Amino acid sequence: MALVKRKRKSRATVPGRGRGKPKRVFTDIQMKKMGELALAGAQTETIATLMGVPRETIDSRPDIQTFLTKKRAARKMKLRGQQDKATKEGVPSLLIWMGKQTLGQVDKREVDVSGNLNVTVVDYGKSDAAV
Repeated sequence: MALVKRKRKSRATVPGRGRGKPKRVFTDIQMKKMGELALAGAQTETIATLMGVPRETIDSRPDIQTFLTKKRAARKMKLRGQQDKATKEGVPSLLIWMGKQTLGQVDKREVDVSGNLNVTVVDYGKSDAAV
């Protein structure tokens, strides 16, 4: 007797039935909360925990990932603006930091035999005209 293979309809082709769990739908309020958390610097794991969903739910949604990435970029721009303002006000530590970041300056450390530490900021030739 020959075995007859029966074609079985995939659940995905049956109307009204999909594979797996239905996609989680977030309300506008929940999306706003996730955006606020990302803007405050929260990582994806923290956002997922506070929203009561697995991290995979957020990771598997490109639309949410893009939304969170934009919020994090806005946070960085806000921080850069605050740093620039502090630099213009003459905050020494930020002047040093900005010099290292934008001008390529580095700390040169020398220790003399008496154990004193001398720190010198060295500019390796980047001119303001090139910036």
